Amino acid sequence: MKKLITENKWKKYLVNRASYQKTKNTKKKKVHFYIRKLALYEKLHDYEDKKAQRTFTVLPAPTNFSFIDNTDNVLEYLKTSEKHFRQKRGVTFDKSNVDILTSDAIALFSAFLSGKEKFRGNSPKKENLKQLFEESGFYNHVRAQRKYKNKENKEGNLLHKESNNIVSPDVAAEAVIKGIKHTGLTLSKDSDPVYNTLIECMQNTNNHASGPTRYGNCNWWLYVYNDPVENITKYSFVDLGVGIFASLVAKGFVKKFFKTISALPNIKLVDDFLNGKIVSREEKDNEIRGKGIVQIIEYAKSDYFKRFYIIANDIKINVKTDERWQLNSNMNGTFLYWELQNNKLNGN
Repeated sequence: MKKLITENKWKKYLVNRASYQKTKNTKKKKVHFYIRKLALYEKLHDYEDKKAQRTFTVLPAPTNFSFIDNTDNVLEYLKTSEKHFRQKRGVTFDKSNVDILTSDAIALFSAFLSGKEKFRGNSPKKENLKQLFEESGFYNHVRAQRKYKNKENKEGNLLHKESNNIVSPDVAAEAVIKGIKHTGLTLSKDSDPVYNTLIECMQNTNNHASGPTRYGNCNWWLYVYNDPVENITKYSFVDLGVGIFASLVAKGFVKKFFKTISALPNIKLVDDFLNGKIVSREEKDNEIRGKGIVQIIEYAKSDYFKRFYIIANDIKINVKTDERWQLNSNMNGTFLYWELQNNKLNGN
């Protein structure tokens, strides 16, 4: 006769069965989880392989990587890389063999690569140039694969990007103070030309750099570099807008005297530009008013500025000497560079 299962044993059996089923389902879920994880890993692995196999064009930088002193070659270098970016191709910026690197080139390079992807790069082999590049703050403003931790900067340099399309008196004041401390000038009338120049640069960017249809839609960059060797502070201000000579006001001036704008090269406009006959801004109600480029050119004549350059579109101007050059390459934007010095400390 078959032995009947007692009630207690039956309850125990049901509990054990439920526990087993739960464990079985858990193990089944874990198996499915690991299968999915493995599949995802394989997809990621394939993606990394394809990414590694993607063609990156190596572009050796000019050995003289100075925008002020080697303008055409630097512009051509960026122009070549821009062609690859438009074709959705990767670019490797090879700066290993650079012999000369200046703060102005770093400022332009930072602005140019901001927001771009699919690029790689390296630092110059020369230790002093490598230090200059890596401690500039460049890697904090681009989507680089490698981030460099900021080291203590005893020289008090500043690399700033303004993304709110505004005039920033606080940034201008900070930039002035850094230069004043380094050069040994005083915070009085000595600093007024520097501060006012910075304000005018910011205001010009806000008013004209975006062109007639996009008022206030262009960012600007400022790099303040205190040269550890010389008693000089180097200022680089850049916007990548339409450029002074392509602005609405400049074109309007030309239209008054010529039937077609293209009939007159920009180099022919430099004299009128320097004399204030061509203004670089539109008349807008602004929180801070000024005379734009006209006022900047006036400030540039100050003895406190050792060098002062304006580069816009296909024109380069040495404001201190009144020299001008027609460039082979065009810059979509405006670049201003000046050097602050203390004449007393420099024996002048």
